[in-house]
Amino acid sequence: MALIVTAVANIYLMATGLEINFFNSDVVQPYLMGLDISRNWHSIWTWYQAPSLYIFPDWIVAAQLSELPATITQVIYGTILVSLYAVGYSLCSQRAISTRAVTSFAVLYSGAAIFLQWLSPGGRGIWLMAYTFAPYMHTGAVAMTIVAIGLIRSNWDNPNFRSLSVLATLMFVVTLSDIILLAWLVPPFFVLLAVDYISSRKINRHRLAIAVIIPSFGAFVVDSVINSVRQAYMSAGTISPAGSLRVFLGTLRDALHQYDPMLGCIFFSLIVGSFVATNKILRSLSGNGIREADVVLILIPGVMAASIVAPLVKGLFVYPDHLRYIIVAPVLSLVWFCLVFKSLKIDITIPSGILAVLIAFPAAAAYHGPDMRMISCLPGDTGFGDYWNSKRTLFLTKRKTHIIQLNGDIRPMRFNYNSLWFLRHANDETQLQPTFIITTRLESDKLEAQFGLPSSRKNCGGEEVWVYDKPLSVPQ
Repeated sequence: MALIVTAVANIYLMATGLEINFFNSDVVQPYLMGLDISRNWHSIWTWYQAPSLYIFPDWIVAAQLSELPATITQVIYGTILVSLYAVGYSLCSQRAISTRAVTSFAVLYSGAAIFLQWLSPGGRGIWLMAYTFAPYMHTGAVAMTIVAIGLIRSNWDNPNFRSLSVLATLMFVVTLSDIILLAWLVPPFFVLLAVDYISSRKINRHRLAIAVIIPSFGAFVVDSVINSVRQAYMSAGTISPAGSLRVFLGTLRDALHQYDPMLGCIFFSLIVGSFVATNKILRSLSGNGIREADVVLILIPGVMAASIVAPLVKGLFVYPDHLRYIIVAPVLSLVWFCLVFKSLKIDITIPSGILAVLIAFPAAAAYHGPDMRMISCLPGDTGFGDYWNSKRTLFLTKRKTHIIQLNGDIRPMRFNYNSLWFLRHANDETQLQPTFIITTRLESDKLEAQFGLPSSRKNCGGEEVWVYDKPLSVPQ
């Protein structure tokens, strides 16, 4: 049942206005990279990387799926992600991986996505939640954050060498893949340790602390040495904390004016969860330390708060779309609600799953795949476009249509792209002979200055395409 509801949720979100969350140029990158790496691992060095490496699980899983049809690829990936979230929930709720707990969370999470999109189509909250079904959106870090919280609980009172080894390995590998894990999890974990020490006057969790903190900061050091892209991005793509706060609050204000139910769930669980966590902390100060049963209830609001505070301090909220930095919040809010249901002995798994499928099935059944109107209209197999049209087109045409990505200055955009694709066709490695330009988000006067006037113009799926009789040269 869980697999059915999760698959239907993926397709329903695609079919009801959130297709771009599954097929934009950011999200499809690991499939393009994964295919290159699976064919020749040396090709990893020909790619311009993202600020985060996203090696695990993004590259590893995407490489196995990259040859499949686009919709099937994303449905399988989304199902794998939800399954990982469910495994994390199971560890958080009962210190073990239980089939029943995994199934229950997967159904409730996928059902919630369907209900929320049905209630508030395209709202900012469900837009954020839709990204939790896709790669390259910090979703690997989301899954491993929940798993790590569960492992921290499991090792709180009775640390186990094997379990601690798994936790330490995950912290290193996932932090190296996506540094955001350190920002989300380590600060609230420090607070947890500090409160436990103050209340018990004993250093009881040194092995657990070593398993979480040392691998995280070790990965941070390694990433700082090898990942120059992140450093450049952090220095160039940020604003002041005050400016970042204004963007964040403005985005929330606009969403709340639309009565966005997903953001309502996030902030309800954050506020109420924070009160519960504070109460647990105050009680621990008069006792013998933090109890294992309270670890998850303290860490969940702590991680949610850290996911908001860290980007604000770094000035990363520059545009409304940067709300994706709190992408861990939708998943943790559902984990929190499921823990509440469990404590109240409320089980709505089966009715929720059935109702969600009934709501979603008509739209999901009518969905025939991503919108190809613009792509199928293109007059040739090689052309120019901006970042958002380049890899999306390469992915959806299985590399048969090659789009050379340009920046706003009409120069090669050397970011999240294979450097060889500025030299040869991605499909057959022949010499590039571009004969058209997708002009969307590119300035006409700059295009004309670089390439001259087109021989003709076409409207392809609502986007203007300039067509040239002779092949154009690739700018340097």
